[in-house]
Amino acid sequence: MTMQVPSLVHDLTKLPSPALVIGHFDSDGYLAAEQTRRNLRAARIKVSEVLISSETSNYRFWTGRFAKMSFGKFPLVVVVDIAFNFKNPKPSLASLLKVCRNNPSTQFVVIDHHPLLLPKNGPANLTLRSVERVYDCCLGEPSDEFMAVASICDGGIVVSSPRWRKRHLKRAQGLKRAAADKNIAGPRLQALLRQRRWSFFEALAEEPPEFHRTVRGRRIATNFPSPLLAALAMSSGTALSTSVLGLRR
Repeated sequence: MTMQVPSLVHDLTKLPSPALVIGHFDSDGYLAAEQTRRNLRAARIKVSEVLISSETSNYRFWTGRFAKMSFGKFPLVVVVDIAFNFKNPKPSLASLLKVCRNNPSTQFVVIDHHPLLLPKNGPANLTLRSVERVYDCCLGEPSDEFMAVASICDGGIVVSSPRWRKRHLKRAQGLKRAAADKNIAGPRLQALLRQRRWSFFEALAEEPPEFHRTVRGRRIATNFPSPLLAALAMSSGTALSTSVLGLRR
């Protein structure tokens, strides 16, 4: 049930494409999913879909959306940063095992930085991997560009080199603000990360805190709307002029 990540990625290259990546609906979950997508792409495994939505926001995903999904067109499914129910992980695991057994032609890989309940006799098409650090909560090798920022977003130890630490702290703050906004969270935020639009997140971090009031991780309406988020919401796709950003891309 456990493999070293490099050998696991190598073994997965033997599978036909495409792959589905599913990530937690929070700032570090976006980063873990994007790092995984990049690593699979580097291994020449096509990723046709990355799913991050309100339905992947907590352990209910396992007995809810995941249990009802169709995986027939995906030889590989990778789930990162979505924990089982902490108080009672058995229903989460039972749902995962049922899905794996109902989809024997699909290889499932689940990675989380919380302890995962391991089955006594798990199916051959399931790999469960629990890691100690958010930094390692991805399939393949983590990079500072994405996973050091993910560690900061989750409140973990800052693993960035001193040269990059200040910039990574700023990117993490901006990314958390973007992930909290209902108009940006989802495909648009995923696109910003695919395009490595770090200048946007850095600029977002420099906005006054009154523009970014949140309750339970979600942005609330205030009398001080964020100019950057408003401009992005009104733009086409993820396009923002450098004059709006006030920075070079």
